[in-house]
Amino acid sequence: MAIEPTTALYIGSALMRGLMLNRAGRIARQQAALEARRIKEQAKFRQLQAIQEHNQIMESLETFMDTNTALQGIMGRSNDRSLNAIRKKAEKNAQIASGRTRLQNLADQAKFASQAQTRLLQGKNQQAMYKMNTISTFISAAYGVSRLESGTPTVDPRYDMGKVT
Repeated sequence: MAIEPTTALYIGSALMRGLMLNRAGRIARQQAALEARRIKEQAKFRQLQAIQEHNQIMESLETFMDTNTALQGIMGRSNDRSLNAIRKKAEKNAQIASGRTRLQNLADQAKFASQAQTRLLQGKNQQAMYKMNTISTFISAAYGVSRLESGTPTVDPRYDMGKVT
């Protein structure tokens, strides 16, 4: 039994569309994974930036303390309460700045992790959508072939442009 050209066209068209949709789904998931990797790299860069900011704060504090110690030596006041108060205030300010940097980094890391997770989920959902479209294509093709084989028209009469209702 030979396959009619229209039937072969239905089947071939469905297979080509199914392969295309399957590939599009894989590509969507790969793109999502690539974007998630890029977001994770941004998170690593932000982590490094936070470490550098912390080091700058500590270096600035150390420079201030060294200057303060030198001033104590020049002024001949080793246990001056005002200079000690200034040192304590500088240490407290450095701790606050360092804490803020640490908290901002934690917030950024959480944001990046959420973005990466979301993008991976979007890719997975896109792939699932393409799979559903593939199945729908095969079902539509099977329906069209069955209508061809039975001799009934394949165009739904409601959408036949030649007929005015």
